[in-house]
Amino acid sequence: MVTFIAGEGDISTDLLSPGNQAHSRSDRELHGKCMITPEAQQQIQDLQAQHPGKSVMLIAERGTMGVGSSRMSGVNNVALWTGKQASPYVPFVNIAPIVGGTNGISPIFLTTVDVTGGIGIDLKNWVKKVDENGNVVRNDKNEPVLEEVYSVATGTVLTINTKTKKLYNGEQELIDISKALTPQKMEFIKAGGSYAIVFGKKIQTFAAQTLGIQAATVFAPSKEITIEGQGLTAVKNLQQKRSRCNTR
Repeated sequence: MVTFIAGEGDISTDLLSPGNQAHSRSDRELHGKCMITPEAQQQIQDLQAQHPGKSVMLIAERGTMGVGSSRMSGVNNVALWTGKQASPYVPFVNIAPIVGGTNGISPIFLTTVDVTGGIGIDLKNWVKKVDENGNVVRNDKNEPVLEEVYSVATGTVLTINTKTKKLYNGEQELIDISKALTPQKMEFIKAGGSYAIVFGKKIQTFAAQTLGIQAATVFAPSKEITIEGQGLTAVKNLQQKRSRCNTR
């Protein structure tokens, strides 16, 4: 893939899908024209022309990608410009965008990326500078000074290795990205999104029950979370329940 810095600092979904253009969201071709700026859209197209066969990864440099509420329309626009066409018979509906952020991806935005079979990477390419005593170095505004661990400047060609689950620049290993490539997420990527997996599980379960046989283990197994001597949050309980339902 080839990198594109969409902005510095946290990137709001309003940059990807402006609220004042919400009226056009049902028209994906039209709404896609409001993502970031026309200049940015042209830069993305130029990168695609310069690097045929490579995906363009949108990046929040020194920030988090996808904070805000316009998650689905934001992901739709990113996929429209940088993803793959879902079907040759359905225009302007794309899937599998790749996004990254120095501080990762906003959780709900990441879930929406996963729904489309995309990949969201916590780049960790900037870290807080520390002195010889291990104390964080601060500037005159009392803000932590950041040091660049590796560059993701626009036009940098990187490789996601789904077997080693590492991010590379050429032969140089940059970071471990196993959290972005869990067994469940790998299924979503292969299937072109999570909907195909959810429906596939339901169909398999129904067929097995109808035939009176044990369903074959073909989907990634769900992982039960337990913490010794500690309860789970309401969100974790909900995720646990949802995971079990999808498995059944």
